[in-house]
Amino acid sequence: MQIAQTLCGYSYGKADNIRRIIGRKIVDEMQPVIDEMLEAGVANGISEPVMKEICDMIVKFANYGFNRGHSAAYGITAWRTAYLKAHYTADFMCSLLDSVATEKDKLATYILHCKDLGLQVLPPNIKYSQSYCISRGKQILLGFNCISGIGEQHVPNGEEPKQYILDNINLNKRVLKNLVSSGAFDMYAKCSRYELLAFIDWAKDKRKSKPPFKYGGEPENADSYGQMEFNMIGLPFTDAFAGYDTSLEREDVYIGIVSKVKAHKTKKGKPMAFVDAITKHGVENLIIFGDSFKELERGSVYLFKVQEGIIRDFITAKKMVA
Repeated sequence: MQIAQTLCGYSYGKADNIRRIIGRKIVDEMQPVIDEMLEAGVANGISEPVMKEICDMIVKFANYGFNRGHSAAYGITAWRTAYLKAHYTADFMCSLLDSVATEKDKLATYILHCKDLGLQVLPPNIKYSQSYCISRGKQILLGFNCISGIGEQHVPNGEEPKQYILDNINLNKRVLKNLVSSGAFDMYAKCSRYELLAFIDWAKDKRKSKPPFKYGGEPENADSYGQMEFNMIGLPFTDAFAGYDTSLEREDVYIGIVSKVKAHKTKKGKPMAFVDAITKHGVENLIIFGDSFKELERGSVYLFKVQEGIIRDFITAKKMVA
C-alpha cells in the first residue's frame, strides 16, 4: 500500500483496494492492476526498469506474504511452544495429542514422536483415562477423545468389562464397541475382545425372550488386536501382524498396514502416490508409481517389496490357518 501511495501517487483508498485485489491472488484481476501501477509509477517519475522490477516483486510476494504483525505473533508463539516442549515435555505433548485427536495420521505421528522424546504413551484405560490425555512423570495416558467415534462425549470410568457394559447400556453401541476395540478393557477382561463385542450385541438386544449370552467363538477374518487399535487410534499398541503369514519377509520385503495414500502426478503427468505404512519398525514413508496404488486400502495389511523407498510390488498379507 505504501509503494502504491508513494511511487504511484495513489490515494489511501485506492492503495487499499489494490491490496484486496492482490490478496485474492486471482491472476485475471491482478494483471490490470499491476499494469496500471507500472504506468502510474513511470508517469510519477520512476524509471520504467525500476518500476517493472518492483511490480514483479509485488506479484511474487502475493504468492505468500503477510504483515509484520503476523511475523511477530508467529515468532512469539514459536518461542513459547519451544520453551514449553523443552521444560514441560509430557504436558506439552498431551496438549498436542488432544489437538489432533480426531486426525489419526497426525495422532500416530505425534505418539511416535513422544517415544523419540523418551515418553511412554499408554492406550486408553477404562478405569483411569479421562476425556483428554493426562500425563504423570514420563508417561502419557491417552484420553477417550483419541478413540474414533467418541470425541468429547463423556465416558464413565469402570472396571469389569461385562458389568460395565450392562451398567452403561445407554451408551451408544458404537461407543461401547470402539472402547473394546481400542483395548480400553484389556487389563480387566477375562475374555477376548471378540467375546466382548459379541456380548455388546447381546446386551443391546431388547427382546424380552432373548436366550442367555453364549459366545460362539472368534469370527472368521476378524481383525487382529493391532488392526483394531489402528482403526480406533491410528496406531497399533499390540502386534498388528499376529496371525499373519510373514514367511515371505526378507530385507526388501516386509509387512505393513497402510495408514495413508495420497495420489499425485509425476512431472510428466503420470500417476503416482505417496504411501504411509505402519511396520514393525514404525511409520515408513513410501512412493509408488503407476496407478496400482488405487488397490491399496487404508487399514489393510500388505507385504511390500521396497527398494530405496519405492514400492516395487505388493500383495495382500494372508492370515495363517489356525
